[in-house]
Amino acid sequence: MGTQQLVYLTIIATSFFPWLVISTTTTPASLPASTTAVGVALGNLTEWERWQAFRSGQGLPGNYSKAVRPNSEDRWTDILCGIRMSDVGSLSHTTMKFEASFDLTLEWRDPRLAGMVRSTTPIPTTMLWTPAISFGKKVQVITDGGARNEEEGVITAWVMPDGTIANKKRYDVKIKCAMDLKAYPVDNQQCSFQFHGLNGALLRLKPTFEWRNDVSLTTDITSVHSAFSVISVQIRAYANSFLDQSQGKGCSYQTSDCEYAQDVCDFEDKGNSQCERYEGSCKNTVQQCALVSSKSSPNTYTTIEMTLKMSRLRNYHLMEIYIPSITIVCLSWVAFWINRAAVPARVALGITTVLTMVTQSTRVVGMPQVSYVRAIDVWALSCQTFVFLALVEYALVNYLGGKEKPKDKPSAPPAPKRSQSKTSEKMNNLDKNIYPNLSTKDVNIDTELSPLQDRPSSRENNWMKMNKTSSFSLKVKGGLALVTSGIKKDDNKSDIGAKIDKAARILFPAAFIIFNLVYWLWYVANV
Repeated sequence: MGTQQLVYLTIIATSFFPWLVISTTTTPASLPASTTAVGVALGNLTEWERWQAFRSGQGLPGNYSKAVRPNSEDRWTDILCGIRMSDVGSLSHTTMKFEASFDLTLEWRDPRLAGMVRSTTPIPTTMLWTPAISFGKKVQVITDGGARNEEEGVITAWVMPDGTIANKKRYDVKIKCAMDLKAYPVDNQQCSFQFHGLNGALLRLKPTFEWRNDVSLTTDITSVHSAFSVISVQIRAYANSFLDQSQGKGCSYQTSDCEYAQDVCDFEDKGNSQCERYEGSCKNTVQQCALVSSKSSPNTYTTIEMTLKMSRLRNYHLMEIYIPSITIVCLSWVAFWINRAAVPARVALGITTVLTMVTQSTRVVGMPQVSYVRAIDVWALSCQTFVFLALVEYALVNYLGGKEKPKDKPSAPPAPKRSQSKTSEKMNNLDKNIYPNLSTKDVNIDTELSPLQDRPSSRENNWMKMNKTSSFSLKVKGGLALVTSGIKKDDNKSDIGAKIDKAARILFPAAFIIFNLVYWLWYVANV
């Protein structure tokens, strides 16, 4: 068949069968030229019909390919990022990890999709180009809710009339946090993690899709189930490189510092939109970075780093460690008011407090073995020292008090009757001015005489010697009064045990109060 015959057939078909003709006209002026006839048809469908069309693989422009990055002729494609922390679990001291859940919102503009819809319309991410996001080494992704959610019918992406795409994905992760436990349990910890934008994705902060204010991160305060409270968050966008020695690597081009007020929300505020999307007080900064330019090396990529600064809640440790320890230390001071002659009572109390304090110190379990001294170690060792010194104090009191007691002298052999009678005469001539109301009938004399008294030539000397070495008891009105002559007690030395107890009643509490002041001021002020 020749060319002329084909022309004739075309004319005939145009005349008699106009419905077979495929329209080659352009799309209406209100839509971009890149939009196909299918795109025009989508504008007349309901949102549900559009969603079903997208899920069936229809509705995208013919020149669209999800393997090609938007604005691929440029070095970078801007990706706006926002994070919503929806759950923060407990931070383990043994593994130094904590679990968290967050929603990551990514927003970018694809000119190829402009004019495809007339309003915000859901679209499956399997049909679209999406940024290549990779998490850092500290993050272990447990679940990625992207593809699984779409299989279950959950909508995670939307397309807007100007071609803007918003993609929201939920991640459940474990984040490794290298903790410094020197101030444990009155410590603050900083935990950071990163995610990287590859293949020309320029990660920037603050998306516009469903974002209320000029912030890049919101937190559901009511879902923080941890021994810590979040006190501040820093988000930093910086340039990174596949080369370790790249010049300018790590320069920041955007930062956002947010301070969180304490006790602003609690679990009872569940359902409060301000608490579930708490923003804090944020300060945003934009900086210049030479690595992020139109002439950047292919080795350069961008990273967003988020740093959580958390303060440990101290109520648990106060009730379980500090207050019981203070009680045990104060209990050891009770011994200072117990008579030092009650040896079993004071020894039992001292040993009991020491052993109880040792047991209390072993309650801190499940901690990693570290080579430095922690605040809890300083506290436990100091409390053990206080109760041990209280026990040593009684040992000192008992030792010094025992030396002062006069020893009983062995009884002298019975003296001759002649000497006893002469001695009785001399003792009966005691000065009446000392005991004016004492009669000789009320006096029982017990004497211990020196053998020198047998010498009649030195009676006066014998009396002097007897006076220095004798002791006698006076029975006065049914009572017994001990009058000791010959050995005079030193009042200052006899009461040294009582003086030590009185001094300990003041020194031990004062020292413990000073220790508490130094301890709390040092650790709380330096965290």
